[in-house]
Amino acid sequence: MQQTFENRILAFNIKRIVSSAKIILCISILLAILNFSIRFFNNFQQPYFIGYLWIYLALVIVNVAFLWYFSKFTTERRNNSRDSWLVEAYIGIMVVFGGIITYFDTHYHGHILMFILFYLLCSMLFVTKLHYILPFSLLSTWIVISGVTSSKLMASDSNLYIIFLISILSIGTIIQIFIGRSQRLMLWQQEQLELEGEKSKNLTQQLELSNKELELANTQLKSMALYDSLTKLPNRYAFLAHVQAMLQQHNSLQCMMFILDIDFFKQYNDTYGHPKGDTVLSLVANELSSFAKSNDMYIARWGGEEFIGISVCDNAQAEKQCQQLLTTVSNLQIEHKSSEINPYLTVSAGGYAAKLESFSELEVLYIEADKALYEVKQNGRNGYVLKFEHGESDL
Repeated sequence: MQQTFENRILAFNIKRIVSSAKIILCISILLAILNFSIRFFNNFQQPYFIGYLWIYLALVIVNVAFLWYFSKFTTERRNNSRDSWLVEAYIGIMVVFGGIITYFDTHYHGHILMFILFYLLCSMLFVTKLHYILPFSLLSTWIVISGVTSSKLMASDSNLYIIFLISILSIGTIIQIFIGRSQRLMLWQQEQLELEGEKSKNLTQQLELSNKELELANTQLKSMALYDSLTKLPNRYAFLAHVQAMLQQHNSLQCMMFILDIDFFKQYNDTYGHPKGDTVLSLVANELSSFAKSNDMYIARWGGEEFIGISVCDNAQAEKQCQQLLTTVSNLQIEHKSSEINPYLTVSAGGYAAKLESFSELEVLYIEADKALYEVKQNGRNGYVLKFEHGESDL
């Protein structure tokens, strides 16, 4: 955490260096040109003029170098330890440059503006510890005091200027302490906000993942509650819910309910084993499901080897569908050596066609379809009996 915070301060200072370097470059070039013009167009001699120009040239070179370095090396390629040292060096060098330039200004122009400008800007712009910048500040102040006391333009008021410089040094120190603290606090708060934002983002992602897992679990539970795990057909609860939904959409339905049972299935399990029996149940269920989809029929596993279905159809269609149900299973040609009626697997079906107007009447349809199935079994199986509200048809 602490290392991350220090890196944030470093990035903050580097951005300030890049901005201030560009500004100082423009000001330095402008002042150098201005002083050069004054020197040659007014045609009077000034001591140390060449040194004055050299210091501005050095200031330009230093800022160009730092600007190039911090612009070239991105955050991913930086060496934090080295860059921290360079930031402190830049601040100190700028403060000293301000003192040196001011030394010449005291002799040429009789003011200490550049020292004040450089020192206060470095105090306000950057977040640094006081003991890093204080030695450079003291050195720069000493240089300016030397200029003031040796300047013909300012020597008479040198004591006042010295007091003023000490005041500026004190003010700059106070600024460094208070602004430094406030900027550190601002950066720390910004970091905390980003950390909280990251935590919130992670929490949101975790919640989204948990919601997806919960939705998947609910889907699986719903599937387990409404579908048979072996045959993948709807179970009896799903069947009853489907009929209830149908009646909510239609006040009255002309339909046929049927119950289908695999003949001699217990003997099949005894002969071939229960795993093979489960495979047969799945095969039959798959064929019945395909048949149901193509005939607008709803089929479910009622229990054991029994299947139940409902179809919205007239009497003629009901008769045809019962026959097709038997044919669909017999076409599978599943061997059944233990069958007493056929070498292949067969089914029996009992159906009842009537008008269904309420959910309570469903029990009547079921009872009548079950009676029809019982008649088929009594008559040798491998067939169907379809009863109507008036009369019956069997085969």
